Amino acid sequence: MDNARRLVGVPAPGVIAFTSGAPDPGSMAPLTPSLAALHAAQSDYIAAIQAAVRTHTGNAADVFALQDALSDTVYFGLAHPEILGPGHRHSAWNSNGRAAPWYPTLGFTGARILRHKALDSMSFRRSPVEVAKDLIALADWYLVFGFQGASGMSYGPAWDTYRMAHDLLVKGNVSREQIDELLSPEVPPPVPVLPESVVGTVHDRVPRGYVDASVEFTRFGDVKRVEILGRSPAVTKDIEEELRHYVAEQTYRPRFVNGELPRSDRFAARFYFD
Repeated sequence: MDNARRLVGVPAPGVIAFTSGAPDPGSMAPLTPSLAALHAAQSDYIAAIQAAVRTHTGNAADVFALQDALSDTVYFGLAHPEILGPGHRHSAWNSNGRAAPWYPTLGFTGARILRHKALDSMSFRRSPVEVAKDLIALADWYLVFGFQGASGMSYGPAWDTYRMAHDLLVKGNVSREQIDELLSPEVPPPVPVLPESVVGTVHDRVPRGYVDASVEFTRFGDVKRVEILGRSPAVTKDIEEELRHYVAEQTYRPRFVNGELPRSDRFAARFYFD
């Protein structure tokens, strides 16, 4: 992963190819160095996890430290779409017409890794809160990328997985405060939630001002309306408009209200800018 981080921005090596007829764009395109290093890291993490589970070596904490590192590789790829190279979309499950059919997509890879982590969490009988957190991360992924099934793309698995996490917490006698913190927070997070190891912390930034806004969103996480409620003195109309665009591009985690996911929801928050 150190190589993957270090090589972000380095282009893929050029290839000279001879073809007969129309060329197949992307069919022989090499990976960027960062993406190649990312795939190598993922393969090594997966092999280590499988070996630990198969041989029963190491404790659960060791295994899930590896699982956390593996899931971080997914979020790293999401945070750095440029490592896919020109013509490749990080949000696609299938080839976008310019990539080779075998080209791995982030939607598929992320879902597979996060799903296995959630399954291992249950197999290792981790605490209800730990399992629920892994299920919520998987549900967040489905909400953003959808689920590619036999009948096509669906977002139902996202809601089903949120429901599974909710029911697990209730059956595990987790306190209402903890359940609300995870699934009914005052301000729902935009998803997927990128770990600090990938994006840093808010303490790394110096805010210049803020905008208070009310946001209405659907259970798909899509923003329907943004209303400006207040602002700091440094805020201009351009900054307000930039905030509207920024918020509208986010996908927000739906919240449980009285044990259900409503069709639409609203929250108010203070957005800082730097």
